[in-house]
Amino acid sequence: MWIKNISVLYLPVNSKKKISNMENVTEKEKRTLGQKFLEFQRIGLVSYGKYLTEQLDYASKSESRNAYKKYVQDQIEINNKKIADVDEKLK
Repeated sequence: MWIKNISVLYLPVNSKKKISNMENVTEKEKRTLGQKFLEFQRIGLVSYGKYLTEQLDYASKSESRNAYKKYVQDQIEINNKKIADVDEKLK
């Protein structure tokens, strides 16, 4: 019997294929994966920071956008804290 899941991937119900788990991963591999994840996360946060800066410039062009401007400024502060946390973990 086959099941169709959301991603249109068909899998047998009684599949006996062994799926690799974290028990088989060495500590060195875990550190490497963690390092790569943090680097990837930092790239995303920096990119989001650039987007927020652009939005701040956009919001600064009109007085009617003051609430949005304050929101963007708050988000920039939060994002900068997240970047600092990731940088600290990467050391």
